[in-house]
Amino acid sequence: MLLLNAGVVLNKAFRKIMTDYERLRGDEEKYFYEQLRSVYMTMDETNSPMHVEFAAFAKRSEVRELMRLSNILSDNVNKGYDLAEKLQRESEVLWFARKKQSEENGRIAETKLTLPLMILLLVMIMITIAPAMMEM
Repeated sequence: MLLLNAGVVLNKAFRKIMTDYERLRGDEEKYFYEQLRSVYMTMDETNSPMHVEFAAFAKRSEVRELMRLSNILSDNVNKGYDLAEKLQRESEVLWFARKKQSEENGRIAETKLTLPLMILLLVMIMITIAPAMMEM
């Protein structure tokens, strides 16, 4: 987003990101970046457009969000609209979905902790009542 808003063309921004990754990665490899790197290498070797290679990567990975992103890139090439604005909206949608998923995971964890908390409450009641019962 930063490079696109600065006026860099999408292909050059992608190449810049990949060259920076190759320069800074060291021994640590990240799966997603390695897959993007393979897309980058295929682009260089076959001289094919980025949106075509990215669409093939999205289809291969079968990740819904990547497919939406590849459609945005293809629409940008075919229809020519403001890519930075569209990517910003997609980012907001994905952030909202991630937030919603986190809230759902929190509710599930809360539900799973209900039984252990009930058992703990019963144990605490037994500990406090036991001395009184022993004195009777």
